[in-house]
Amino acid sequence: MDRLPKQSKDVKKSSKVKETKKCETSEQRAKRYSPFKALAVGGLLATAGMVEATRADATGPVDRMQHPYNRLPERYVPYKEFLEKMKKSPFYFGPKDAQATSSGETSQSLMETHQREQDKNKGKKHLSSNEKDIANLRALMEKAKDDPEVRQRVRKLIEVRQQQEQGRMLAEAPASDNTGTTVVLVHGFVGNVGDPVNCKGGYWGDAISNLKAQGYSDIRTVQYYTSDSNCDLDLHNPAYQYRCDGFNSGSEGTNNEDLNHVSCLLVQYLNQNFAGQKVILAGHSMGGIVIRNAMRLVQDNGGQFGFPDDIGHVTDAVTFNSPHAGVVGGGSVIACFPSCTQVNELTAGSDFMNTLNQNAQNPQTSAGFTQWTVVGSECDPFVGSSLNPDGAANAVAMDASHAIMFTKDNSATCYDHGGALHDSNTANDATLYYCDTMTPNVPCGTDYQNQAATVTQWVKTTTGSHGLQTLYKAVQQ
Repeated sequence: MDRLPKQSKDVKKSSKVKETKKCETSEQRAKRYSPFKALAVGGLLATAGMVEATRADATGPVDRMQHPYNRLPERYVPYKEFLEKMKKSPFYFGPKDAQATSSGETSQSLMETHQREQDKNKGKKHLSSNEKDIANLRALMEKAKDDPEVRQRVRKLIEVRQQQEQGRMLAEAPASDNTGTTVVLVHGFVGNVGDPVNCKGGYWGDAISNLKAQGYSDIRTVQYYTSDSNCDLDLHNPAYQYRCDGFNSGSEGTNNEDLNHVSCLLVQYLNQNFAGQKVILAGHSMGGIVIRNAMRLVQDNGGQFGFPDDIGHVTDAVTFNSPHAGVVGGGSVIACFPSCTQVNELTAGSDFMNTLNQNAQNPQTSAGFTQWTVVGSECDPFVGSSLNPDGAANAVAMDASHAIMFTKDNSATCYDHGGALHDSNTANDATLYYCDTMTPNVPCGTDYQNQAATVTQWVKTTTGSHGLQTLYKAVQQ
């Protein structure tokens, strides 16, 4: 094998010659130490930044673009890059601007969370002194179960406080506050010998005038009989009709139309007009049953079988003289010759009423809680003939948030089947029983005369509101 040529001794010696060391200039030294100087100055500025951040916690947010760190000159760019990396470390405790914290939140998101809490507290209801007194008095009544005299005295005190609270609420609720909420009115049954419904005339005319005087500008009346007139909307509009085809359909527009089909039409109307909005529903007689059943259909079937899961947030549902337990005697009480589907369904013990009472004692939807108010009268010749002793309790036979029963003790406010809808008197001299409960599993019950029989007590008053004022106050709950 050929060997590589040997290097000359002169070449070896030349490789070992040391270079002459040159003196470092001041410019070179400054350049070499500039990164360390940047870190030192940057550290001082970061400390100043933390002081500023602490002061910001006490005085409010500061403009982060004016932060000392953001005003570093270009020669401190290396420190900026270093600090950006440090901010992502869980061990960094300096100002973070909008960078994520170790908990996953940012200073911006924390400020937004704080703002949401403030907004939430603004809308939070604080109990008035009257409401606090009422709560305390009810607790006292519970403790005095075995002392009827004390209970009677406490009831009178509760009555006084509730009247004072009603006066305060009316004084503090200007009419302009109500203009953004729609009220939908659903009328009741019409038999073969009954007069056709004139929605805005003889049926709902007084109620509409009273609600408009209280500030409700958007009031809509519902038509579901072909003989109805002067109504705002027809539930048999093709836009709603086709969605309910095949669901107990047939005999549309007559009293032989299945109430499940009428309720389905109401569901579709509410879905297409109030999804994502607030709405108030009020019904008289069978109209209250239609509303209750519509709520049940959405509660049980929302999002399936063609039923929408959003009919709007029904904030309040009010029923006047509705036979919630069913009409005993059916056709012998309600004129419909020879017979008709709707009376058969309203009869106590029917499949329709059994389903309603088993599954819809307090029907609710996912859009938000609905406060139910049920109103009845001992002088109602139709609904009042259904339960013992005179059947009046039928109108309050569901687990509502609020229940009212006008009594025979005052003939001026003991209404017939539709009388409450035409009494616009604003005096507080009606004689009635009332019960308030916000807990559906602790219902008022129907035994309003035996006040000691229910957990949530019925209270009798001689200073109650008249018919249409009851409707107004019900939707103000």
